Amino acid sequence: MGKQVRSEGKRDAPAEIDVSLSSDIVWEAEGIAAEINLGRHQVVHMLRRNLLPARKVGNRWCSTRSALRKFLTPSSPIEAA
Repeated sequence: MGKQVRSEGKRDAPAEIDVSLSSDIVWEAEGIAAEINLGRHQVVHMLRRNLLPARKVGNRWCSTRSALRKFLTPSSPIEAA
């Protein structure tokens, strides 16, 4: 079998927690639904079909307010008819 090589270098110090990111995170379908003003069942349907910018972390849905806002904001202005 091959030799295991152990690194003798120092470990990097843990990065500081970004407080703004932690306040931007939205947990659970209920929280996401409240953030985008839709019903829970509609949001669960959209989450399961990957129609919203969210992902599963363990058994919980997770997104960010900024990602939801960006997703729901049109990329170009809508011209008046």
